[in-house]
Amino acid sequence: MSQGKKNTAEKEIKFTIDKEDLSPHLEKALKKVQKAVSLPGFRKGKVPLDMVRKHFPRKVRDALLIDYVFERTIQEAKDRGLEPLDVPVFTSFELHSDNSAEVSVVITVWPKVKLANYKKMKVKRQKPKLEKKELEDGFKILKENIVKAIAKEKSIEEKDVADKDIEAYVKEKLNYASMEKMKEELEKSMLSDKKLKMEKKFTEDIENFLLENSAVDVPSLWVYKRQKDLVEDMTRQLQKMGIKGQQLEQFLASQENELRERAERLTKLFVILEEIARKENIRASEEEIEAVIEEHARYHDLPKEDLLKRIKSDEDNWNNIALEIDHNKVFRYLVSLADGKGKE
Repeated sequence: MSQGKKNTAEKEIKFTIDKEDLSPHLEKALKKVQKAVSLPGFRKGKVPLDMVRKHFPRKVRDALLIDYVFERTIQEAKDRGLEPLDVPVFTSFELHSDNSAEVSVVITVWPKVKLANYKKMKVKRQKPKLEKKELEDGFKILKENIVKAIAKEKSIEEKDVADKDIEAYVKEKLNYASMEKMKEELEKSMLSDKKLKMEKKFTEDIENFLLENSAVDVPSLWVYKRQKDLVEDMTRQLQKMGIKGQQLEQFLASQENELRERAERLTKLFVILEEIARKENIRASEEEIEAVIEEHARYHDLPKEDLLKRIKSDEDNWNNIALEIDHNKVFRYLVSLADGKGKE
């Protein structure tokens, strides 16, 4: 037996399964494949086992992996003090003629993480401020659009649109008491947009601080899965826009590097937030999880108790909701630190 590593999140283990252990499981795999295959001169389910092994080695191998080697691999990992967090990735499985086998597999485990000193991060929230010129420029554009709309409606030149026409349009079509009132609402809207942009930048600044100042070996399998999810989401969005076939494939190919970088960023951020949740003991309560499920039920007009019961019986689904709440709470904690307010 031997054990190596690719990074702290990936442990490669190698082990041998002797013929005494493997033989009964191999026979079961052969009989399983036998039921599903046929050869010239033999009906389905009647191919001799030695011919099944000779002509369908891949099917036999896959059946053996699924029905026995997978569980054996998990046990091998645990015997070495490893706690697998995802499905094993088999890099080699050699089945020998004497019914012994050599296995090489990569196990995903929780990586070592060196966290940034988040309690001393220097990330400041900027206050939105609207300059007078920005408001005047915005109002000018709005007024020009109104003039265009009036000209089109009345079938006249824009230069022939009078101030009284604009005032009437603002009152009758846009439901503002006056031009001045419209300008006040525009100012509020522009200020709100600025605030949203600054909040987004504030969030990104916190994320960038964590990512740039933490050391994490992200699991390759997790990055692959996240990238696959991003591709599927983008594919659905593009298909809704009518982009399909070769055009869709070409666009997805052009986005491959960007999607991988985003997947790596999201995966690394997930690990960092989970590590902070562990360190600070920030966890979702059962009441918080149930509240999220109840909100989901209301949004989709589903029976609350039925949905709650179904999700409670699905450990993975329940844990995923808990994780999302955990990480949202962690981020609120980080925001409070950046704002100088300490832990909530």
